[in-house]
Amino acid sequence: MRREEVAHHVARRKMALHHPVAGDPSLDWDALSRIAAPEQQLIARSAALGTPTHDAAG
Repeated sequence: MRREEVAHHVARRKMALHHPVAGDPSLDWDALSRIAAPEQQLIARSAALGTPTHDAAG
């Protein structure tokens, strides 16, 4: 594989939502994008361990 095919960038942020039934979960999210194709992203959202959001999802 060429180096530019495997090079990537990861952005890490927090996200606050409002859901009429679930309430106000707080999620962390990561976006992984390839430098060779920045328009394509893989986004993963998760609740941090020990938070009320994580406990409610479990």
